[in-house]
Amino acid sequence: GYISNMDEVVLIECIIKASEKLVVMCDQSKFENNAFIQVCELSDIDFVITNKEINKKYIKALEDMGITVLLA
Repeated sequence: GYISNMDEVVLIECIIKASEKLVVMCDQSKFENNAFIQVCELSDIDFVITNKEINKKYIKALEDMGITVLLA
């Protein structure tokens, strides 16, 4: 889903800062859309869990950044 207000953004940013590891779970459609609000840098992410239909160029780009990609 989409973040609907700035209070949610502040809460998510606090959760990210307090976390030891950041795991993002999303399907392939999220890689081809621009978001209105950014809550973290890609470099903050440790793991991405996504579906097998993801374009391989995204997997390579994430892995090149040191992000572990898990396909479900």
